Amino acid sequence: MRLTLDHVILRAADPAAALDELVARTGAPVLVPVRDAGPFTSGIVRASVDIELLKIGSTPPPHVLGYGLGFTVDVPLTQANKALRKAGFPTSGTTVATANGRTWAAVQVHGLLPDPFPLPVTKKAPKPSDRVAEQLAAWLTKIPAVGRMATRKPGSSMVVVTEYRFDADAWRATAGTGPTVVKVEVGARSPNWAKLPLEPGPLTVSTDLEPGVRRIVLEGAGTPFTLGDVEFAYAADPAEADARKLVAMAERMPRPLPDAVVAGLVRVLRFFPQAPDPEHWPQTWVRAARLLEPAQLDPVARGEQRAYLTALGALKLAQAGYSGPLIDRWLNEERDYPSLTEAERAALKRAG
Repeated sequence: MRLTLDHVILRAADPAAALDELVARTGAPVLVPVRDAGPFTSGIVRASVDIELLKIGSTPPPHVLGYGLGFTVDVPLTQANKALRKAGFPTSGTTVATANGRTWAAVQVHGLLPDPFPLPVTKKAPKPSDRVAEQLAAWLTKIPAVGRMATRKPGSSMVVVTEYRFDADAWRATAGTGPTVVKVEVGARSPNWAKLPLEPGPLTVSTDLEPGVRRIVLEGAGTPFTLGDVEFAYAADPAEADARKLVAMAERMPRPLPDAVVAGLVRVLRFFPQAPDPEHWPQTWVRAARLLEPAQLDPVARGEQRAYLTALGALKLAQAGYSGPLIDRWLNEERDYPSLTEAERAALKRAG
């Protein structure tokens, strides 16, 4: 099971004004105009990671807050909820919603960001009777008075896993592609992030930042700005953007990869950005190495050209019977470890 960052949630007293400012500054298209849904008001800006502007709670915030994160998952939501609880995460029951002919279901996850939205959660395995309770809860929240009461105190954060029960890709395509989000920086103190099964992507979690969504980096050139507590910046190095695009594209392609793509991924391992982000770039190199076979990694390890083989690349070579001092050195490259899966870290520990 893998979770993929789908959207960022910014809480605002006036989501329409915040959405207008975001569109004006970034040129991003509007996916969903701001609409009043009774218990909350929401609008969505289209990007590779969508940005939702949300008004929720009886007391509006003094400025825009980096409120939360939305994920999708590669297994049915019921199965994901069961797995998250088994991993020790308190989660809510499934809430189903419908708007403008689109239906989706969501589960909230606690234990990641502080003071989460106060929905009842549990670590107990879901039971068949939970479905009846979930349907009743969904029906009750459609009653305006009950819905407003349920969302009156929204807490300070929200982490949600969503299952779209419609063609979300086609729906998003109607608004255009929007800007590419290359990084979402989130402050969090919880050690639980280490056991969350995240698909590699733009999300980075730092204990050095104040809790919440703190910084969103967009691809291309532009003028940095802030929207309340959230900083927006740009990654303008075209070579760096091209390398990230190639890795992201290759991850979506069927195997085996075409020779031209393999050659491009090898070049990524030999590419060093002018100002590499110390968190983001090890992750990109690791993602490239994950896509390559040992025989394709061997020229990187043996070549005279400077390269970032990665701990994962060295592990794949060692497991295939390759050896050498460079491979041994990269096996101990600890700064790659946060970008590895739990299984990959365990295999590295055994190899060491």
